[in-house]
Amino acid sequence: MLRQGEISQSLYDFRGYQVTARSLERLKRQLKTTKPQVGKERIGWCIDRCEEILDRAWDDVAEIEWTCGDTACQLVVRHFLFDEDWHDVSADMGIPYDKAKKIAYAAIKSLDSRDVC
Repeated sequence: MLRQGEISQSLYDFRGYQVTARSLERLKRQLKTTKPQVGKERIGWCIDRCEEILDRAWDDVAEIEWTCGDTACQLVVRHFLFDEDWHDVSADMGIPYDKAKKIAYAAIKSLDSRDVC
C-alpha cells in the first residue's frame, strides 16, 4: 500500500529494500554474538527472508541497468542496497548531489511502466 503522496510503487519498494538491507547487516552481526541455538535459528530464518526480498531488488537492479545504464544502476545500488549516503555516492562518482538523486529516482520510476504492460 502506498503512503499518501507517494507517487511511485517502485520507489516505495526500493525504500523497503534499503530497510531490508540494513536489517540483514544487523542480523549478520547479531548471529555472530548469539549463543543459544533457538536464537540462532530465528536469526537464520530472518536472514533467509531478507535475502529473498533482496533477490527481488537485484532483479529490479538488473532491469535498471539494462534500461537506464550503468551510472543509474550504480547510484541506485550504492544508496538503496549498500546504504551509502547520497553525498558520499555523488562525490565519489563525480556527479552533483541533486543530479545523482534525480538520475536514480528516474531510473527507479522507469520500473513503474513495466507494470502497465
